[in-house]
Amino acid sequence: MYVFLFDDMLLISKIRKNTMKKRSIPDGMGIMATPPVPRKKDGFSFVVYRPPIPLDRVSVIEIESKRAAASGLKHGFVLLQNSRYQQFVGAYT
Repeated sequence: MYVFLFDDMLLISKIRKNTMKKRSIPDGMGIMATPPVPRKKDGFSFVVYRPPIPLDRVSVIEIESKRAAASGLKHGFVLLQNSRYQQFVGAYT
């Protein structure tokens, strides 16, 4: 997962590798050149995993070092997303 922080929102995304897909040619078409699928230079692109989260609805809570060590994390935090009615609708670690 990759998290992008903008001025007013937080965007959670995943990496998708770009691969060349083979296209089949229908029988009646004969031999015909199909245009190649465009590829990124790096070979991957980012795909949005969740809808953008407005920063005015996010709370950041640091995980205590004792609890982080128990779970095998050195440094950790939790992002809590709440709705406009102050109900928690998401938690990300």
